Amino acid sequence: MPIQEHTGDATPRKPLLAPATKRRVLLGTALLTCILFGGLVVPQWYQSYKYRKEELVGYDDRGLKHLAQIEAAITTFYTKNGYYPPSSLISPYIDDSRNFTRSSQNTTVWIPSLATAGSVILQPIDPVNDDIYYYRYMTDKPPAKKYELDCQLSDKNLQQDNGNNPDRYETGTDLTLLP
Repeated sequence: MPIQEHTGDATPRKPLLAPATKRRVLLGTALLTCILFGGLVVPQWYQSYKYRKEELVGYDDRGLKHLAQIEAAITTFYTKNGYYPPSSLISPYIDDSRNFTRSSQNTTVWIPSLATAGSVILQPIDPVNDDIYYYRYMTDKPPAKKYELDCQLSDKNLQQDNGNNPDRYETGTDLTLLP
């Protein structure tokens, strides 16, 4: 059998899929991947969201009870001294519970001037106590004649208190002290 030389005139092969078909297959694969990924991620996200909502059941009641306890101690301090326990004297002049946890004796001191006066043995901290859910306290200049205490609640309807912050529940004698 003689060997033939290649002349370069070979007929081109047809592609397996036309370009339009390739795009459809690629889009279909991407869509299927998104559906499968969404089917795995969305249920996990929903479960964590549902857990967070269940965790906050009763949260608002505890938060309001805690603020009432702190307010009672603040009022007792005022009755004894004629002024409210001053908030932090260091800028931004706000005491908050974010950086505190309960000790083994179940006590917390996040309003130092209130604790040194012996008015409160336990200063409650927010049950969640993170960057969203925490308590804050602020007074005007010492000797303080005005104060504000606030917290974040999960039920936004409870936060309608005529204060200056629509995102937090505010109580006290001046609801404009805290930003």
